[in-house]
Amino acid sequence: MSIKTALIRDDQSWISEVHGWKESLRSQTGYLSNTFTMKGLNEAMYTAMAMLEATGVELPHNFWEPQGCWRKTPTEKQKERFLNRPRNRDGKGYVYGLIGGMDPVEETVRMAGWMRKASEMDEDGKVKLPYLVYFLKKTLTSRGINSPHCHLHLQRFIRNTRSPGRAQHKLFQIKIRANRILKPYGLKVSWASLGSVCSTGLVNRPGKAARKAAAMTISFFISKKKLNSLDFEKKEDGTWRRGRDCEILAKARGLKELKDADMAIIKWAMEKVSSGQFSCIREALEKANHELHPDATDGVRGWIELKEGQKIHGITVEKLWTEDGAQWLVFGFGRTFHFSGYSYQFKGEGPKVAVQEALVAWKKRKEIEKMESEFLAQLRPEGFCPIVWREDSFRAGNCRYGTESWLRKKGLFEQAFVRVDALVPHMENPLVRNVLKTVANQLALMTA
Repeated sequence: MSIKTALIRDDQSWISEVHGWKESLRSQTGYLSNTFTMKGLNEAMYTAMAMLEATGVELPHNFWEPQGCWRKTPTEKQKERFLNRPRNRDGKGYVYGLIGGMDPVEETVRMAGWMRKASEMDEDGKVKLPYLVYFLKKTLTSRGINSPHCHLHLQRFIRNTRSPGRAQHKLFQIKIRANRILKPYGLKVSWASLGSVCSTGLVNRPGKAARKAAAMTISFFISKKKLNSLDFEKKEDGTWRRGRDCEILAKARGLKELKDADMAIIKWAMEKVSSGQFSCIREALEKANHELHPDATDGVRGWIELKEGQKIHGITVEKLWTEDGAQWLVFGFGRTFHFSGYSYQFKGEGPKVAVQEALVAWKKRKEIEKMESEFLAQLRPEGFCPIVWREDSFRAGNCRYGTESWLRKKGLFEQAFVRVDALVPHMENPLVRNVLKTVANQLALMTA
């Protein structure tokens, strides 16, 4: 028997079973009558949900809830609006409704029949549709339908697939084609992307669904690495639009080569590709050796972008790419300064702001150096260097938590005391300044 014949037979058996349930449930519930009750529908849904959960699938806790007019007896106006609702062009379905334009009873029976069919087992106690059940286990969670950990909208998936057997067949096709697309990128399709694609009508179009799943897998991989997204493209008028799946796949060419590259170069390449300066990641990596130069100023290892260097009032400003992203490196007056406020790049004021911040920092550093020399001259008369105990910090007004955390950070927690000349280089810290001022006052009183 061919797969196509098996799917047709599966559909026919499912449809006959559903029609039988539909008629029985209509008689049990008294549909659209004054004695309307949800008892029959609830029993059918709870039985189907229990059968599906017996296979190991975790359904969302809010998967089945009465909606709209189901909670009370419908009024005459609601009945008239429901019975006269417009149909589709083919006349087989309705334009709107709870799910897929069906009436509540028909939709409920459809979901119940689908879940019962998906959870059927053979004589050996094994599930007849193992891949479908495994897919539901990976994409569903008990946290809720709207949870970010729930990747599949089960109601829409049931609506878009005529039977569980057909659903499993389509899943196979989508996964195989998506993995073929992702093979040059060194990735495999993720369950989150498969669940998102199957929650739409693309599940019946395996080719387009595979491209969508592959593009989403690449997007998930890039966002997990905290890199610039390739999902959006800048238009000529300055606005951004979401790129098509084929555009995302084209930009991600060379993604497999990122594994051997430096993280700073990866950050630079993704920034240039997302801004449209290069067509793909491979092209950006090939041009990196010509546009980047290694640098380790002040112990910060990174790569300087040669084309972005400029001078402002005699002060040189370079764009430095590190593992944390881009920052500005300022040279002037024999000093250096690293400015990480790279968000100013979008306003075109990044270098100017970096120079302003550098001048303020250099001025403050000059004042601290002057203060250090004065303290050293005051605290070391005739070569004598006092020591500071931990209790001196408490007497200076510092709390115990702040004092001990600073000592741990500097690796001095195990020492009983610290020399004053070891604390002077850290005078920019207010805790250290308080201690040194207290020690200076004590020495002044002792020598008076």
